[in-house]
Amino acid sequence: MEDKTQYDIDCVLLEPIDTNGYATDEHQMERLVRDGWPQDQARILVIARNKIRDVMADLNNIIEG
Repeated sequence: MEDKTQYDIDCVLLEPIDTNGYATDEHQMERLVRDGWPQDQARILVIARNKIRDVMADLNNIIEG
């Protein structure tokens, strides 16, 4: 999984799927598990994606604020 790891993480963070422009948590979990990630690690990546997006939104608000 070494070469795929960065690609998979990038897909988790960037893949557009839902009407908000981001993949739903359920879709990302299914995709990661299908691609060979253990369920618990896939869940951690999805949670991390959400936290990163929250931080980025906060930073944008500070910069624009």
